[in-house]
Formats: sequence, structure tokens, C-alpha cells
Amino acid sequence: MTPAPLLLPNFGAEEREYSNGAQKAGARLHPILREAAWLWSLLFGESATSLGEPTGAWPDLLGMRPDGPAFPWLESRPGRGVAWLSTKTAWDELRGAGAAPAMPAPEIVRRVHDKAFAQEVASELGLSPGCLEGLIRILEPLELRTGVAVEKIAEWIASLPPWVRGSWTIKPRLGSSGRGRLGAGQSAERTMALGTAPGRALPFGNGALARLERRGGAVLEPWLERHVDLSTQLHVAPSGEVEILGTTRQVITPSGVYLGSRGRIEDGEIVVGSGFEQELRGAAVKLGRAAARAGYFGPCGVDAFSFRGPDDAEVLRPIVELNARFTMGTIALGLLRRARAAGVLEGRHRAWLFSLRGLADVRREGLDFVPLGALSSLALAESEEAIDELLQSGGVA
Repeated sequence: MTPAPLLLPNFGAEEREYSNGAQKAGARLHPILREAAWLWSLLFGESATSLGEPTGAWPDLLGMRPDGPAFPWLESRPGRGVAWLSTKTAWDELRGAGAAPAMPAPEIVRRVHDKAFAQEVASELGLSPGCLEGLIRILEPLELRTGVAVEKIAEWIASLPPWVRGSWTIKPRLGSSGRGRLGAGQSAERTMALGTAPGRALPFGNGALARLERRGGAVLEPWLERHVDLSTQLHVAPSGEVEILGTTRQVITPSGVYLGSRGRIEDGEIVVGSGFEQELRGAAVKLGRAAARAGYFGPCGVDAFSFRGPDDAEVLRPIVELNARFTMGTIALGLLRRARAAGVLEGRHRAWLFSLRGLADVRREGLDFVPLGALSSLALAESEEAIDELLQSGGVA
């Protein structure tokens, strides 16, 4: 019988599965992703085993490894298999290894993981900021294939309102970490200088549009001046009940590559702690319920951000996309639960920072470090200011 459960860390499966790539989901991972795969396995019970990836040692500072999972809803039955993202290839690999997939059907996941799904729900439920009305366009694969999109994109760029400052981006509907994005931060003025006007060529080739077609189409939207990148972590039960695991601030590069997560701890809850908290949570739950109605269950993350609006005020965009899978935020919150169970996360701690790529050795009173793996660390602080200082001093290595 297989372990309880068998894990398949198929990171980046969006790029392989949804673009007809030939690489197998179980192919060897980049060192950063191997680290993430190891951390993901720490959320499960002691008997869980990852398929095709090396294991490491349980972090010393987290004490003895518990028998059970970090979250009560995590799969723990013998003979079951769980993938980071439920795809057809993942189902085939798990079944080939003798495990029964314990996750939603691939076609359901593809439907709700598509960025168009989140935008449709946000529009239907009035969850998009009024200043963005009409500024986010969904492009279908057929439009990209026939070249109709070239004229549509050029016309859309020319119509952007002045407050957007002319910046735009086109991103694949099925993708992650900013991969495959075009024109990020490209200004309308720069585009026109390159010769783009309605009915004329855009400053990227047809090959780029063909890649977007293979990734399920594209989302065309303004490239906004962001203040804070946010995320709400959810669990959708098979019954349709939606549980909020916590809200976090994401630490990412300008291009969208994930570096870490941070947040506050208030009355035992993981929160962002801003004036947007309730709006962020309310929108995420509504999106989670819509995903449940579409047949989805399991962990997921709702990406959001605040940005500079038309009158220079900070505006929240509570729904950007739904990551219908485990996320790095799931890992961060699960590790915080492990730290609390081990007595490492104490009542005096009011803020935290998880870094996938390591933390600089900055020692300050009221700041505790928990090394997790070869690269990753968790910082626990008595104040949010201590985390701010850590980041300002180059804390994320």
C-alpha cells in the first residue's frame, strides 16, 4: 500500500499541462522548488512521501514531528495521492504509482484556475473597483489564433484613461508567478513610438500571441502602480463550506516572482491588519463559494492588491485571480501552525515573515528565527516594525 498520502509536487504544471508541453509533472525540480516541495511535505503527517523528490530532516526548532497534518482537512488516508495542482498528468502519475487521487477533477480545476473565472465572478458580484470598469479584457484562444486580438489590443491601449498612465500588460489565463506575461509596464506612449496604432503591429511577434493561445487565452489589463500585494488563503470543503485560513502580504519581485509572505497575528488569527481586511476576506469567500458551486474543493489562494487610483487614493482590487491549488501561502500558514504547536510561536509574537530563499542574519531583540530547510526560514517578531526593518536591511536574501 502507498504512504498516507503520496505527494506529487508538480510545481509549474500550469505551463506544462495547459500549453501541451511534453515535460512530465514529476520531472526534476529547480533547487528553490525542491525546497518548496520539502516544505509542502512538512504540512502532512509523518508517513507522507513525495514522489520523485528527495526528503530532508524535520526542522530542529519545531520539536518532534507530529503524527498528523498541520490542517485537519489535509489528506491522511493510506493509498491516496495529492498533487500540488490537479491535472490529468498528475492523476495519471499518481495512479501509476498505486495511489488514488484525492482531489477535484482536472477539468474542474482548469475551469476555476483560469484567470477569466475570477474576473467573471468579480464582475457579476460587483467586486471590482469602479475605476477599473471596462479596463480588463478577456481574450479567447480563437481571437489570438486569428489575429483579431492584434487590433483589439491596439485599440484598447489607445483608449486607456490618463490616470492609468498608459501602462499595460497581457498575461496568460493559465499561468503563475508572472511567467508568460507581455508588455508589463509598457506605456502607451512607448508603444506608439514603436509604431503601434489601431490596426498596426504590436511590439511583440505573433509567436508570443501563439503561446498565449496555447495557455488558454489571455487577460489584458492596465499595469497599475501597486501599493501592497495581498492574498487570502482558503479551504473549500467538499460540502461547499469555505474556511478562511488567513490573509497575508506577499513579498514578490516587480515581475511577480514569489519571495515570501508576511502578516500579523491578532487574537490567534493570521491577518494583514489593514483597513482592507474585511473587504479582502468578504470578496475571497464569495469567490470561494463560486468555485465550490463549479465543483471545486480543496485549498486555494485569492490574489489581490491595492493600487494608486484616479485621485491618487489607495484602492483595493480584492480579486485578481484564484489559484485553485496549494499555494506558498498555504505552506507559510501551515508552518506557522507547526510553530505554534511546537511552542515556538508564542503569545508575545505579533508579526511574522516566511522567506523561501532565506533570511539575512540580522539579530535584533524581539526577533526570532526558525531555519526550516537548506534555504528557507521563518522570522517571528514582537512587532510589525521589526519585520519592516528586517526587509529594509535586505532581510530576504
